[in-house]
Parts: sequence; structure tokens; C-alpha cells
Amino acid sequence: MPECTFFQSYGKCSNPECLFRHIRPEDKIKPCDNYNMGFCALGPDCPKKHVRKVACPDYVAGFCYRGLKCKFAHPRWDTRILDRGSHEQRRYNLDQITCFRCGGKGHIAGSEACPMTREERANGY
Repeated sequence: MPECTFFQSYGKCSNPECLFRHIRPEDKIKPCDNYNMGFCALGPDCPKKHVRKVACPDYVAGFCYRGLKCKFAHPRWDTRILDRGSHEQRRYNLDQITCFRCGGKGHIAGSEACPMTREERANGY
């Protein structure tokens, strides 16, 4: 069904029996994909719509039995872990890291380079 030209132009239609669609301009704005994925860098200046959704308490607790029929949002968690690959692949600079276990520089706690971690593994901790 086509849109009402009066409602589209003036924001209201005086015909109570109008058969055309009355769509508000803000309803035509497409939702922001970045916001839906978790963060939009443009914030309030974004030309797209930011739709707030309430997280499903069952899903957050571990499992939602409603699945796709659930009316609440099922947020996607970032499950990436710190990459222990080469310097180029890391998200942090090892030259600026200080281990909180041993106080040594150039490694993180729990890594093979940490002497405290090696001692704990040797003692069975």
C-alpha cells in the first residue's frame, strides 16, 4: 500500500478514512549495525537508529529455552583470548608490561616466561 502524501509532507493527515499508510519519518531510519553489534563510534551523531534492547536474563544466566522466539536480546560475547603469538599479532606491547606475580618486565602472569608460574607448576599448584 502506498504512503499518504499529506502525512509524508506535513506530518499529519486530516482524513480519518484515509486508506494510505502513515509512516513517521523516524520509523523509516534503518537501525545501526555497529550499535547492534555493541558499539557505535559516532554515538548520538550517528544518522542511523540506535535501538536499545534488554538482555534476556535466561541467556545471560547461561541458556534461554525460547531460542529465536525470545523477545529479549541475546548479546554476543567477545570470546577471543589474548593471542600469545608474535609481537606483531599481540594487542599489547611486552616492553610496557610488568608481571604482577614476580614484578619482572616483558611477560604476563601465567606465561611460560614467568618464573613464579614455573615454580607453581613444578610444585603442583
